[in-house]
Amino acid sequence: MNSDNDEITLVKDTDDANNYKFDLINFIGGVELTTADKEESITVTDEDDLSFRHAKGDSLISVKDGKARVKTDKTGTETIMVYAEGEITRDDKDVTLKGQIEITVNVVKNGTL
Repeated sequence: MNSDNDEITLVKDTDDANNYKFDLINFIGGVELTTADKEESITVTDEDDLSFRHAKGDSLISVKDGKARVKTDKTGTETIMVYAEGEITRDDKDVTLKGQIEITVNVVKNGTL
């Protein structure tokens, strides 16, 4: 599993602080899941098959329906885990693939970039 995008910098929107604007699913481009024998893989992009959870650092963002917003006026770094699940059919049986990737989110004060 991998994603080409694993680090992002977000800025607090002081005009509309409660709006979930940043599309994390679009940013990561999906999560690639591969079978243990590396013979088959799928890329999961559907928000119903992805979930986002705080892993470490300050809790600076919140995620809803695959979109994120900065939830505090603090700055710092937060790591979130993206969990993915998808199904393939192999030998006439449904096989569930699961995986995860890590995203580092840097939050900066408005006007610092």
